[in-house]
Amino acid sequence: MSGLWMIQNNAVRFIFKLNGKKKWTSISPYLKDLHFLPVVYRIQFKTALLVFKCINNFAPKYLRDLISLRDTKRMSVRLDDDYFILKVPSKTNFSRTECAAK
Repeated sequence: MSGLWMIQNNAVRFIFKLNGKKKWTSISPYLKDLHFLPVVYRIQFKTALLVFKCINNFAPKYLRDLISLRDTKRMSVRLDDDYFILKVPSKTNFSRTECAAK
């Protein structure tokens, strides 16, 4: 995670030509100017976007097959402790190479 954070910060320093001159200045205002999300939030956003695409049939079939919706009960919307609408995939040994070979 820190590697991605360092790459993003170095990219901002390169774009705004802050290399060497202002090494200890805060990067946050420059991230806002570029509309960059911090790495942690960007990962969360990309994950949420991918799930959204899978649910709405915008993602490739091999990804849509990994996600399935859970049947929700009409009457007990909030009585459940489980708020997730996605089922956990049964296969845990999915790898990228299996997909690329097909």
